[in-house]
Amino acid sequence: MSKSYIIWDPSYSVNNQLLDSQHQKILELLNELFQTVSAGENVSLNRIIDAMIDYSLGHLNDEEKILERIKYKDYEVHRAAHQQMRYKSLEVKEQLRVGSTDLQIDILHFLKDWWLNHILKMDHLYADSIRGI
Repeated sequence: MSKSYIIWDPSYSVNNQLLDSQHQKILELLNELFQTVSAGENVSLNRIIDAMIDYSLGHLNDEEKILERIKYKDYEVHRAAHQQMRYKSLEVKEQLRVGSTDLQIDILHFLKDWWLNHILKMDHLYADSIRGI
């Protein structure tokens, strides 16, 4: 049995089925990344990082569309945080592409910390606003 790096908890819910399922998928991809790094499978690493980043960027776009649709009061602040993640994602991809495999654990911890903090702090601020949509 594989060890999980992070496990979905109901307290992470933002009261929206689409966004919650996307958050769960992001955590699943983080677990897959953790297992790959732990096993030293450098061959699979870029594929998993690409999948995680591509999926995450799609999620950020979906989240922004919902927040824009409901005219979320802190939309611009939220979008700016997403934009920082977009830039960081491109940086991570480039670091791995040029062979910076010594950064794998740092990247893994960064992604875990960023996503958990983002979901539990920023995303929870809009949770009541999107309940039931």
